[in-house]
Amino acid sequence: MQNTTNQKTYHFKTTEDRVVLVNVRNPNSQTKGGIFIPDNADRNKIGDVVAVGNSSKDAKVGQTVLIEKGAGIEITVNEEKVTIIRNSDIIFIL
Repeated sequence: MQNTTNQKTYHFKTTEDRVVLVNVRNPNSQTKGGIFIPDNADRNKIGDVVAVGNSSKDAKVGQTVLIEKGAGIEITVNEEKVTIIRNSDIIFIL
């Protein structure tokens, strides 16, 4: 599947209920009380969807999603980190 996100074109094809994310990051690095949470803290993350499998029911290319902590696998494709998750790892679509 071809998709353009942030002026970049991605060519990924995934299977079944898999979802491919780029730009996976922590949603907030500072709490409302002013406490800074380190980027390596184990917590939920958000990412941008660049490919979805045929069985994925909720996610669509171009959406930003909140995923469960520790979900998916991270790989490097063409020097860019991508995360592959299952559709069921998505908690919320932003």
